[in-house]
Amino acid sequence: MFQQTLNPYERAQFFLVGEFIYIDTAPATVRVTTKRGSYELAQGAQVIDASADGGDVYLELTGDQAGLVRVISGYGRYVPPADGQKVDVSSLPAVAFDGAQPVTLDALPRVRFDGAQPVAFDGAQPVTLDALPPVALKTGQTVEVHSGNQALWVYQRANRTFTQQTATLADVAKVVAANPARSRIELAAPAANTADVVIYPSADDAAQSTNGLTLGAGFSLSLDVYGELHLTGAAADTVIYTEYLR
Repeated sequence: MFQQTLNPYERAQFFLVGEFIYIDTAPATVRVTTKRGSYELAQGAQVIDASADGGDVYLELTGDQAGLVRVISGYGRYVPPADGQKVDVSSLPAVAFDGAQPVTLDALPRVRFDGAQPVAFDGAQPVTLDALPPVALKTGQTVEVHSGNQALWVYQRANRTFTQQTATLADVAKVVAANPARSRIELAAPAANTADVVIYPSADDAAQSTNGLTLGAGFSLSLDVYGELHLTGAAADTVIYTEYLR
């Protein structure tokens, strides 16, 4: 192949491997000279000269306008592709997009993700899902649920199990550790206790005797909290607490 910008009547030379010479691009007629003779070829024209194979070919751009001259050469007869001609592709290599190319798809076949590919939507694309596999949410994630004009029923998941323990009070506050799996805790003060039990949500509150709930002997209360609790009262008094766990 030869490709070069030529001025009017400028001559150029290239070594031909093949027998046909096809003028693919030219602003005017190109005079082609081989050892057999000269030919004047316009864009889209070709000459087949078997004797020119392996020899020098000279090109001269006629006319009064400079421009790109591109010559295609080879063996046999060159058949240029027609505009709009369909091409059948039997297979393609793997194609990677760097994220900068816009891609518009009218339809997609079934797509399977192995869990490693991130999938992001900018919120403008409508996405319809007929079914979803089980989805695990991390702590702190929120999911908005919309039902349109239909009624949406939401049921609270039942507790998985419970544990019950007895805490014996002392001169320092008894701590019930935080438990993220706990949905509710019930605290009961036996009737044999000699003083009220005071329940605080933090060590600072217990130290300052503020923000406490009082639990009298023989009574119980229920709290929907999973954070730690600090229990104070008379030494040797007890509190029976039951934790309900998700």
